Amino acid sequence: GQDQAQAKEQELMFEQQQIIALKDSLENEFLREESKLNGIIQDSIVNFIKRNNSHYNFIFGYSKGSSLLFADDVFDITQNIVSGLNNEYKLSEKK
Repeated sequence: GQDQAQAKEQELMFEQQQIIALKDSLENEFLREESKLNGIIQDSIVNFIKRNNSHYNFIFGYSKGSSLLFADDVFDITQNIVSGLNNEYKLSEKK
């Protein structure tokens, strides 16, 4: 009677936990695959632009919250920023 009902309830709860764990696992796998495929698509687009761009300095994506797809290397100021930060750091150490 009651013992059997409790055992069945525990069995069903265990199965529910397994189903939830499987669902979570599959969702995570889907998100990883989606991210991987989006990366491949993004790389394909950027590489196409690099091969075929002859007259644009900047190209922005056309989607909500889009970002910069391409910028001509002549506009890359990374080294200037790093050098400036390093110089400021060296000056601050001398004080």
